[in-house]
Amino acid sequence: AAVALRGSAGLDRLSRRLARALHAAGARWDRPVALLMPRSGRLVAAMLGAMRAGVPYVPLDPEHPDPRLAAIVREAAPVAVVTDDPDRAAVAGLVRVREGEDGPLPPGGPVAGQPAYIMFTSGSTGVPKGVVCSHRSVIDLLRVCAGYGPPRPGDRSGWWTSCGFDVSVHEIFSALCTGAAVEVCPPGVRHD
Repeated sequence: AAVALRGSAGLDRLSRRLARALHAAGARWDRPVALLMPRSGRLVAAMLGAMRAGVPYVPLDPEHPDPRLAAIVREAAPVAVVTDDPDRAAVAGLVRVREGEDGPLPPGGPVAGQPAYIMFTSGSTGVPKGVVCSHRSVIDLLRVCAGYGPPRPGDRSGWWTSCGFDVSVHEIFSALCTGAAVEVCPPGVRHD
């Protein structure tokens, strides 16, 4: 069965704690943070925490091989990584960030023209290339998708794609922005 994640007080609290921890680790709008986690509610909270702190996130799919992850880390130069796997953080050569204390959001926050995330291409030319997407672009994407019938409060929206694929932004944030639930589809269902 899929694991339900709702835009609840728990999501708010965890994303706020992560936002504070990212800020304490030195992440800023021009100093991204890597997210190396399997598709889960915690990864959604980390994405949201980075956005709330105004810090661009670089998704690292743990299903990808270490050489690809290392190439992305070299190119994006994140200041730290949020992960539940300390061994993978060491492979990437990054300092691990853990959730911080509860409290208000750090100063700064998202600014429309600043980066929200950096996604990397599949590397079909041999080298993955980073594409920077601003907060304004995320809002524009969600507005366009809303024209196709957005999820409504009480709806359940499936998150199928890799966090390293930009469709994941639509799958997650169109639901959260409308009060719908995000269903983190497990691999057995996702690959069926």
